[in-house]
Amino acid sequence: MQALKKYSGDIVKDVLKLRNLDNNIIFPTDIDYVTQGSNHLLDFMAWNKEFVVFLDCDTDGLSAAAICNLYFSQEWCNNVVRYKMASRNQRGFQEEDVNEIHELYPTATGILTVDCGITSVNAVERAKHFGIDVLITDHHNPAVELPDTFIINPKLDNEYFGFKDFCGAGLIYLILRDNFGDTPGALQYAAIATIA
Repeated sequence: MQALKKYSGDIVKDVLKLRNLDNNIIFPTDIDYVTQGSNHLLDFMAWNKEFVVFLDCDTDGLSAAAICNLYFSQEWCNNVVRYKMASRNQRGFQEEDVNEIHELYPTATGILTVDCGITSVNAVERAKHFGIDVLITDHHNPAVELPDTFIINPKLDNEYFGFKDFCGAGLIYLILRDNFGDTPGALQYAAIATIA
């Protein structure tokens, strides 16, 4: 009975302590790029009353779209949010996607990429040609040349102390949760994408 008194009663904390992991807990607000990304997302939403969420055509991208929809369909969101998926035979965010977005949604002034965009230098330049603001959230490895826009990618942060392998859905979940709190169902989609 005496041995049980050293535990807090919080099973997660107790298991982490037993495994000597209690000092390695990651909180979203401790991750610099999440806080920076959260602030930039708020600015992006203020500047772009209509924007398009562009996502990759895989489990990670679709889970990220579900997370975005759970957040952006709530009453507090005054933005018009559209969704566009990469085609199945193409990966990432391309110039053709920007052309199609501009044609489909001519009043959209922003594109939020989820799970793609880190190598989309030409697509971002094409978007600028149309006066479209681009915010990239991606977890893939960056190339030598980066798109000339604000990028949220854990692999760009050289100061970060540890884990850099969030999936795209997990990354957008952390950013949205940091701004707007948790929303039912979002964590489950991030978990599905993480496992996939």
